[in-house]
Amino acid sequence: MRITTSALCVFLVATYSIDAQATESSDHPFLAHYPGFDIRDQAVIEYDEADIILGPLVEVDREKSLVMERVEGAIHNTQYRMKGKSVSVLQLLRNYETALRKLDAEILFSCLRDDCYDLSRDGTGVYLNNYLNNEGRFLTGIHKRIKGETAVLTARIVDGDRLAYVSLVLSADDVNEERAVHQSIVERASLDMQKVAIRSAGEIDRLIASSGKAVLDGIYFDHDKATMRPESRETLAAIADYVKSRASGRFFVVGHTDGSGSYEYNLNLSERRAAAVIEALLAVGVGEDRLRAVGIGPVAPADSNRDEAGMANNRRVELVEILD
Repeated sequence: MRITTSALCVFLVATYSIDAQATESSDHPFLAHYPGFDIRDQAVIEYDEADIILGPLVEVDREKSLVMERVEGAIHNTQYRMKGKSVSVLQLLRNYETALRKLDAEILFSCLRDDCYDLSRDGTGVYLNNYLNNEGRFLTGIHKRIKGETAVLTARIVDGDRLAYVSLVLSADDVNEERAVHQSIVERASLDMQKVAIRSAGEIDRLIASSGKAVLDGIYFDHDKATMRPESRETLAAIADYVKSRASGRFFVVGHTDGSGSYEYNLNLSERRAAAVIEALLAVGVGEDRLRAVGIGPVAPADSNRDEAGMANNRRVELVEILD
């Protein structure tokens, strides 16, 4: 199947904030609506829990269940609809898949028609609609109109320090000659940005006096890069003040990564991040002979790499005292 550019939804990547007080419905800045569809219902919630769909609707001993994961953040739920039968559910699915991949999104779950159900009878959108109306927190605050053939698509988008989950239910109701897109986007700041940042030289002094090292929370990098973000300035100033106060002290600046990706890639990334911190410190008058950059990649984790919170703890830079 060849998907032409004109058939694709227009997807936008941007840094943004969601205005919970907005009175007019609008597309989320990540995703524009599919051509021909209109917004029929929308709920924007400043911060709450929400579910994303990660598996088919199954039935065991007459009990239906759906694999969902609960996340939290700023929620943007939208129902789009169009009249007519010209667009198939497969066409919608392939377009959204293609557009999300252009954003380097990670596809977490995707299903089409019968693959979305494991029931004692043929599955249709009505079963999914009824389940979601009674269970979980998917599409909170909007009316659900899922009928006929269905497809489900869930993805994760990382854009700099932004982390967003996109969960879509697409349906084609031939009886009523209607197509629907139910879209839930849950956006939160990267867990790295939720750490309590070091704000003073005194904090660093206490940490190094007790353990010989200080985890430099408050040093933030662009995703997968060695480019420091502006939010790092206050912590950098505290590091510079501390090193300058230790007139004869020398220190390793040690970069760490999480366990995702290859060892060689992470080793190089950790070295570049450590060097970037030193470069910033030299720019504010710290002597070059006082600091040495070391990158050790994923080999000394501070936490488990099995979940996002642990991985965030493992992505860090440390200041380690050198004792001659």
